Amino acid sequence: MSIMRRRRMHAGSADPLLNYVFAVQGHSTFEQARAKGPIPTFVRTSADTRFSEAGVLEELANNIPSLTHDPVTGVSYGLQVPRSTVNEARNNRAAGATNGVIGSGGVLPTDWTMFAGTTGLSREVVGTGTEDGLPYCDLRFFGTATAGQTETRQTSTTAVAALQNEVWTTSRYVRLVGGDFTNVTSKKVEIQERDSGGAWLGSSGGSIAPTVAALKTQRGSHTRTLAEATTAFITEALTFAVDAGAVDFTVRVAGAQLEEVPLATPLVLTDAGGSSTRAQGSPTIALSSVPGFDETAFTMYFEGMTDSINNGSQTLVQIDAGSNANRHRIYVRASADDIVGHTTVSSSETALIFAGTLAAGTPFKALYAVEANNIALFLDGAQIGATDTSAALPTALTTVRFGVNQGADQPLASGYCSRFVIWNGRQPDVFGQRITA
Repeated sequence: MSIMRRRRMHAGSADPLLNYVFAVQGHSTFEQARAKGPIPTFVRTSADTRFSEAGVLEELANNIPSLTHDPVTGVSYGLQVPRSTVNEARNNRAAGATNGVIGSGGVLPTDWTMFAGTTGLSREVVGTGTEDGLPYCDLRFFGTATAGQTETRQTSTTAVAALQNEVWTTSRYVRLVGGDFTNVTSKKVEIQERDSGGAWLGSSGGSIAPTVAALKTQRGSHTRTLAEATTAFITEALTFAVDAGAVDFTVRVAGAQLEEVPLATPLVLTDAGGSSTRAQGSPTIALSSVPGFDETAFTMYFEGMTDSINNGSQTLVQIDAGSNANRHRIYVRASADDIVGHTTVSSSETALIFAGTLAAGTPFKALYAVEANNIALFLDGAQIGATDTSAALPTALTTVRFGVNQGADQPLASGYCSRFVIWNGRQPDVFGQRITA
């Protein structure tokens, strides 16, 4: 994946009024990312996580923005503004374990349970620790087994309430650290539907293929739309199906997550005894601290990516007058894999321009050029749609918002802002084509 870096604007372009370069090696604060403009305000009433430049998972305190990196290469992604979520998988910090064979002194981490589903297969807690910041528990499965399935869960059968048609996602990091998968016929992360008494109703899973590679590179996930009419609860599970015969493998398990969203979001660490919430982050810039901003003619540029498309409307950037009734924004449309330039005055759309195809996980560059009766949208080197020649503009604009709209609704599901720029003046079409190429 190519990641955007700091660079000069084309010769002859206007001097930016605001310029934030979030995706630069070594940048971990808004102060470092600010090339020109005030330091953005950031509010998030919970902890969050990010991968550092060294590829280590770090937990961030309340109100600390996440400038995150590729966990393998260390390349900077930029500002991460994931949606709020609740992780229902208990104790992914793996606290409370005792080494040893289960039933002979070994104890699983608190809130972890195992279902055998086969005879002749012993299970052992080998150890706990952290790998690249990820808390883990090493589990060994060995013996001469009968055919069946063993599963490890971090939710009890009547702890996580759920209903038919809800969309849930589970995810885990799993690494092979000993033995091999001889006689193991499937390896999955599953979501299981259960009735009001906790009895199994149905399930599905996503296949995983753990290797000896670094744990942080091996996150498996699965999304399920709940199908059973009598579903009252759900559980997540790490499952291994085995044939009859000798089995001996050890896996490193970390970062279990179960959340009511249609994709795996950045890891939320949990303790024993309950779930944990990541609140929605809200990075903003007050236009009162930007002398000279001209709301009658300006151009805004967003460089970044989203990990998910066709996943509800996702706001990339918005400039508004304190509400969603009067605003300009660039967003990902809920019903298609495209970007939209959108302007409203008193809740009435005055400009709505659809952009070309996006691919999840692929960086893109979008530019929205604004003045009355002359609004255009550009994506990756081309103008998208026709220039809107009849658009009225909102007035009394007060706030720039990254990754959310006013009210922190319609967030960027799980993606990044690598760079954001505003120029005064509606820049020429040729500039929009060049700067997004």
